[in-house]
Amino acid sequence: MIESKSMKNSLFLAIFLVITIILLVSAGSVVQAATTITFPVGGESLERGATYPFGWTTDEIGPIQLKLRTGDTIYSLNQGQILGAGLGQALFSVPADLPLATDYLALITTPDGQVLATSARTFSVIAPPNTARAKNNQQANVLQMFDYLLKQLRSIIRG
Repeated sequence: MIESKSMKNSLFLAIFLVITIILLVSAGSVVQAATTITFPVGGESLERGATYPFGWTTDEIGPIQLKLRTGDTIYSLNQGQILGAGLGQALFSVPADLPLATDYLALITTPDGQVLATSARTFSVIAPPNTARAKNNQQANVLQMFDYLLKQLRSIIRG
């Protein structure tokens, strides 16, 4: 009877350990940190040299990195470490020499490069408006309007 009680205890312990291992392995594969990018989400036009808030929500506890990707090229936005947990926002400046493109995606990665989130759609990086050219265009428009009004005035006077 002692042998059978010992065997029952060993069998019970073995079954308990197998069930515990199965539960731990399956729980580890199901429970993952959820990360979502809240800005830029896609469709925006970001100007080179301008500053924007990069926003996210995440359950990730450790440091994260903010990146932009166009094609196969990835650009890192933060040099330091940003802790990811919760609702986050970090200001970033679009590098002035970042290539112009319409297919950028925002990425949040772990320091070792594992992608946690990608923006929902692509967005554009555009050149800032040329204020001198815009001013020249405004002056040209005023001169054209003045010329038009002058012609109209002449035709009224001639009659």
